[in-house]
Amino acid sequence: MSARRDTACRVLLVLCNTLFLATGVGLVVLSALLLSDTERVLLSRLLLLDAEAQKVHYPPFYYAALAVGCAGLAACSTALLGCWSACNKSRALLGTLIGLLVVLLLGQAGLVVLLSTLPVGKTLIGVAGILEAKTLTDVLQVHFASPGHELFTAAYDLAQYKFKCCGVLGASDYEASWWRMQELGSREMRVPLTCCHLRNAPGDERAFLDPVPFNNTACQAPDHKDNKVERFQQGCLRPLEEWFGEQWGYAAGVVGVLLLLQIAVLLGSVSLCRRLQS
Repeated sequence: MSARRDTACRVLLVLCNTLFLATGVGLVVLSALLLSDTERVLLSRLLLLDAEAQKVHYPPFYYAALAVGCAGLAACSTALLGCWSACNKSRALLGTLIGLLVVLLLGQAGLVVLLSTLPVGKTLIGVAGILEAKTLTDVLQVHFASPGHELFTAAYDLAQYKFKCCGVLGASDYEASWWRMQELGSREMRVPLTCCHLRNAPGDERAFLDPVPFNNTACQAPDHKDNKVERFQQGCLRPLEEWFGEQWGYAAGVVGVLLLLQIAVLLGSVSLCRRLQS
């Protein structure tokens, strides 16, 4: 009976590690997909709002994709070690596996705590998916189309095109902007072209880089009754909040699955190690 229990424990440990290996491979694939998702990565630039954060060379999701890839490789390595230790009666291998799992669990828990305590709308978005309207408006008015902030400008143009919105709370956010003060869009330009309904082909992923309005004259009209048809009236704050909230939901789901599998493998390893000692 003891031999049967020992065999069942080993089979269970191999099964858990196989699932863990599959999640590791999935994370590596997810990392590659995220790195190739230019739209998602570019939009994450809007998470970096304060002066220090803007010194970061790449958008946050770029680094997140690299972290996911590293986590996937670590999961694959740990899972292979777990399968090997389950097939060998070696307490040393099981001890190493347990140590690695504990390190992974503590690292992920620390990362979750760190993300949960980041200031909302300052350096990074909070876990609740809430942006600070005043901070985002100030950054938009100072940095949109200004030299050295081309990445932020492209990200906000993309947000306006993707979510069919304009400004943070509305088009009036551009009235006191550096872009308007410098008259970069000529005196007739009251809002960027991405605030207008565009004639670009549906699904054109690069339309925000070369927007062509249906009726730019009506879109740039100062009176609401003249521009309400050709200009997006909704601000981008709420769509951005909802979108970033969805991204956090996806991240929480991935982390939750990983934690459950790691705990299952850890418990199986401890159980098998105790049986070997007895």
